[in-house]
Amino acid sequence: MCGVKETQCTHCNHLQVCSFKAQFLAAQKAIDEVTVGTGDRSFINLRDISWIRPVSLECSYFSGKMPIMRDVAQSAASAAEQASALRFMEDPT
Repeated sequence: MCGVKETQCTHCNHLQVCSFKAQFLAAQKAIDEVTVGTGDRSFINLRDISWIRPVSLECSYFSGKMPIMRDVAQSAASAAEQASALRFMEDPT
């Protein structure tokens, strides 16, 4: 498998305190490495079979991160205040 695979852990509120994360990631890795016999004494990785969708585990304790809504007008005013304060500090005269 190429690159980095995102799991539910990436977007979970419990990421920093989860006691199941290591087991969950190990289980997903095991699923990703499953091989299937082709009948002629050879094996193929499950992920390499084109007509089977990739298997992604789902944690029953998953709690998705909620997007934070910002007030754009308030953010612009705050940025202007910070810029003004920085200019004052640069030129005290």
